[in-house]
Amino acid sequence: MRLPFPAARLRATMERLRPETIFLTLACSFGLAVLFANAPFQAPDESDHYTRVFQLSEGTLLGEKRGNIAGGELPQPAIDVTNTEGIPFHYEKKMTSALFARLLHPVFIDWSGAPRSFSIFPHTVVYAPAGYLPQTVAVFFGRHLRIGPLGLMYLARLAGFAASVALSFAALKVLPIYRWTTLVLLLCPMSLYLFGSIASDGVLIAGAALLMARLARLEVQEDRPAGIWEQVIMLALAALLALAKPVYLPLAGVVLFLVLPRLRSRRSKVLFCAATVICCVLPALIWFRVAAALYVPSDGDVPLDPFAQSRHIIEMPWAFLALVAHTIRVQYLTTFHWMVGTLGWGDTPMPGWFYPVFGYGILGCLL
Repeated sequence: MRLPFPAARLRATMERLRPETIFLTLACSFGLAVLFANAPFQAPDESDHYTRVFQLSEGTLLGEKRGNIAGGELPQPAIDVTNTEGIPFHYEKKMTSALFARLLHPVFIDWSGAPRSFSIFPHTVVYAPAGYLPQTVAVFFGRHLRIGPLGLMYLARLAGFAASVALSFAALKVLPIYRWTTLVLLLCPMSLYLFGSIASDGVLIAGAALLMARLARLEVQEDRPAGIWEQVIMLALAALLALAKPVYLPLAGVVLFLVLPRLRSRRSKVLFCAATVICCVLPALIWFRVAAALYVPSDGDVPLDPFAQSRHIIEMPWAFLALVAHTIRVQYLTTFHWMVGTLGWGDTPMPGWFYPVFGYGILGCLL
């Protein structure tokens, strides 16, 4: 039957469109284009992420601190390939064919016989392996196939991209509400850019989206109890996110807050609380203690003490919240630009008109 009004026909057409299908099509086309168009090691801190992933692929979970530097022993070719001759933070410098040819050599290598030396990557040596799982597996198999250092970088990028797209697709498929808004957020330039980098951020963004999608589905189905497998999946996602980056730890609290009322017996509630602490809180705290021994401040002129900062936050929570509010008030526009898309090593912004258009577009989706 022909619908009488164009608006009604448009609505019917929109209802037939599936956000997860649109995401898969656009992410695979534009995301892969960004992945290969972006020059080697030109995503934020990608050289440090590469050396950390290589270290993990060799089975070394904890790095090494030597005085005021931290990192680990790696094959020399894996260190040399990260030298892009000063392109980071200089967007006017471009990748040349001669530089790319240098990075590409050797195409194949016997990693077991390569000379080794100490590589410095203090920014990422403190990161837990959880966020690097896809990239680490790819580099592990790539090393055993004797793929060269630049080839391993692209393998790591592709593995992180595949995991990010799969998690995002699952999130959109599960999510019962705000699917188009979430689609736009997952397709924003910064998301696609990080999906196609070695950094763990793309995988964590997609993993957080999947966790919140499952929580949203549980919340809208008011009378449905949380099944045991659903609890396991949510705790596993929350645990991996919290371990990879402590800033995701509050999501474990959201899981606890939403799942607990759906549990019928007191025993099951106590067990779920204990499981949340054991799976999410304790691993994050243990890794924080371990990583603190490797921590090296990026600016040696500014004395930093993570433990003293933690005590200050615990002892003066209102002052800390006031500092957060002040930071948001002063830097909200910069933070928004970073969220939407500031590419390169944070030195290549989108066109000025793009940011308000994107912001109003998100508001339109919400409305």
